[in-house]
Amino acid sequence: MTGAESLLCSILDCGVLDLSILDDVGYDLGEIYDELIAEGIRPTLNLITGEIFEKGKDALSDKLREKLEEIACERDGYDGDSEEYEMMQEQIDELDSCDPEEDVDWFCNCLDTHVYFLNNEDIYRKYLADEISEIESDMGFSF
Repeated sequence: MTGAESLLCSILDCGVLDLSILDDVGYDLGEIYDELIAEGIRPTLNLITGEIFEKGKDALSDKLREKLEEIACERDGYDGDSEEYEMMQEQIDELDSCDPEEDVDWFCNCLDTHVYFLNNEDIYRKYLADEISEIESDMGFSF
């Protein structure tokens, strides 16, 4: 272990192999670190990873809201009695049943760190597949 690795491991309260879980993260890790410090929290690898997942959950919430608005706007262009209107209303109802605050969870324990859907994964993947892929890329983790 190099001196820099030893220092990072001490600062982040982790092992040297644990550092690799941050390799693919697309978020600004320095910003996450600074936010924790500003809140008076001593950053550890697990806390930083939790913040990464929180950012991913927030992004999923934003994408869900955007998709709902998109479908509602498109639906409003149809007559309320039409088949297209009903189909889009069903999509809205499905998406309305989703809540990333309730549907997404994670576990942070260095090399056993993961994020996952507790509920409604099929609906998220049905309507937000591309958006989920983008979020996963930013987090550096897959749901």
